[in-house]
Amino acid sequence: MELGFSPYSERVNGRIAILGLSALLLVELATGKSVINYHTPAIVLIQVYFVTAATALYVKYEKEKVSIWPESAPSKD
Repeated sequence: MELGFSPYSERVNGRIAILGLSALLLVELATGKSVINYHTPAIVLIQVYFVTAATALYVKYEKEKVSIWPESAPSKD
């Protein structure tokens, strides 16, 4: 896995950005209010928590997909 500007990091960053925009749109659709009108501290906390939790799950999944550990060690029978 590479650090910095690599295809992997750009793909993950793009997907996390789409996840954040989707969460914002879903909250706006659920409340029926515009972005400016529903930004109370409680709603912001819920949004940050949701995006953080979903991001953590996604990054964990992606890291397991590109794991460098061998699937199984050869047996010495």
